Amino acid sequence: MEETLALYLARQARSLNLDLPALEEATPEQLRDFARVALQELAALGLGAAEGEVGCWAVPRSPQN
Repeated sequence: MEETLALYLARQARSLNLDLPALEEATPEQLRDFARVALQELAALGLGAAEGEVGCWAVPRSPQN
């Protein structure tokens, strides 16, 4: 699975024209888009918080249920 994720992230980086030698020239948008993809994939694997997760403000379940 790790190899698959690495290949997927490599394809995403290429599609955004990101590579290590030219990282200093990358735009904030390119970096944000790549970070979003990477974080979404980590969340999908259960290794990070997903969008829309219930936070600490959630109301506890009623004991009557």
